[in-house]
Amino acid sequence: MAPIKRSEYLKPLSREHHYSLLFGWKLRQGISRGVSIDRMVDYIRYFELHMLIPHFKEEETCLFIYSDSPYVQQALDEHRHILSIIATMKVEPGTTHYADLEALASLVDSHVRFEERQLFPYFEQNLTQAQLEAVAAAIKDGPAVGDDFEDNFWESPKN
Repeated sequence: MAPIKRSEYLKPLSREHHYSLLFGWKLRQGISRGVSIDRMVDYIRYFELHMLIPHFKEEETCLFIYSDSPYVQQALDEHRHILSIIATMKVEPGTTHYADLEALASLVDSHVRFEERQLFPYFEQNLTQAQLEAVAAAIKDGPAVGDDFEDNFWESPKN
């Protein structure tokens, strides 16, 4: 599939989505290398705190406020679902299995793809120029800081 041409106004959010796709890739690499689930749950905790929660808040308070479309409701529902799954993994880490990590990675991937392919184009087509400029101003200093988690579990088979 050809890369999506994103409006300049929403590009910071798309850059943040890149890190979410890497999140899933890293979990899959850890699974394929037989990395301990505890190490990957530590990464999930880190990513939730430093990327997912700030990113979701940014979308919800800076972009979603401009519409109550079914697309926005779907995105909100998916945000809650992703955070709910992570909360369960954090509270009950001993019950988490590789299949759960794969399911989380797939859910995050599909959520990003939904936002990039359907939700963001909806906003680009339906918001006024002034609204798009307001979104851009509000998100310009968002959480897209990268991923500096110290345990690069996705690079080695260490348990």
